[in-house]
Amino acid sequence: MGIIKKIVNFVKWNWEENQAGYARMTSQEETSKTARPIEAPPLQENLSHAQGPSAQTWKRGQAIPKRDMLDEAVIHFMECGLASYSLLERRLGINYRAAVELVDKMEMLGIIGQDNKYASRKVITTEEEYFKRKPLLNIGFCKKVDYSKIDAMVVIHAMETQIESLYQTSMDGVHSAEMGEYLFNEFKNNCMSSKLPLAAEVRLTSLLSEYEEKFLTPKPFVSIDKMDGHQFEKWCASLLEQNGFIDICITKGSGDQGVDIVAIKDEIHYAIQCKCYKSDLDNTPIQQVYAGKTFYHCQVAVVMTNQYFTKGAVELAQATGVLLWDRDKLKQMMESAAP
Repeated sequence: MGIIKKIVNFVKWNWEENQAGYARMTSQEETSKTARPIEAPPLQENLSHAQGPSAQTWKRGQAIPKRDMLDEAVIHFMECGLASYSLLERRLGINYRAAVELVDKMEMLGIIGQDNKYASRKVITTEEEYFKRKPLLNIGFCKKVDYSKIDAMVVIHAMETQIESLYQTSMDGVHSAEMGEYLFNEFKNNCMSSKLPLAAEVRLTSLLSEYEEKFLTPKPFVSIDKMDGHQFEKWCASLLEQNGFIDICITKGSGDQGVDIVAIKDEIHYAIQCKCYKSDLDNTPIQQVYAGKTFYHCQVAVVMTNQYFTKGAVELAQATGVLLWDRDKLKQMMESAAP
């Protein structure tokens, strides 16, 4: 019966919100432009969680104090008993991307269950426990914090999430081994200076051992291989700029005549096709960019790819003079890229 009641409340909230939205819309022209206190959400007489458990009670008719959006999201979910992106979009007036970020944070803190494609997620802890765990959002980024009173498994999950997120973020750009070492040492020192549950200390040791080599030997292709065509074109344009190319222009998406980027270096005009594939390229891109070179009045044709080329593609490129910049060439360009 408990879950049925929560679902009924959830539906009721949505209905009341729609009614309130309609009333606001129809009376908009008659509303005074003078400032007035913001009204309370339809189902809440007070909002003591505005700044955490110690905040003053907020009552209807008073101006709402500055609130933490994550606190808001957690309270809404706890009142409903279920978690969904659409609820946050409606209740907090945020877009889908912002809702996803909030839900990801709650998952890291163990506030809600894991993603379920076929149903809303369940809330699995209390409001008090949430505020206790909230400092974990900064684990690895703040020194000398006491996490010892938080459940060890929650702390471990937070450390694992944070270090993987930091690693993936560091791989999105072209980072040197020195930068990787700096990021790793910052995370390591911040965690080691903090007070952790014993099980989390043990896990931290293995995490640092696992990720040290990853950070010290950056692998930017981890993120590059996941790019779509447009993202890869922009990344290639940035890499070209860091290697001394000028007047770089990404051509229009359709009808580009087989050329994605035109650029100049040492007064030589280049016509470049960019291909982010999961397998080796055949001779089709070579044919296309060779024809496109003439269309854009360039002297040199190039195919840039995150992969390699088939034997037939290499033979055709040699015959036509098209330059093939494969995975190894891109690595060389990244190493020589200007900061």
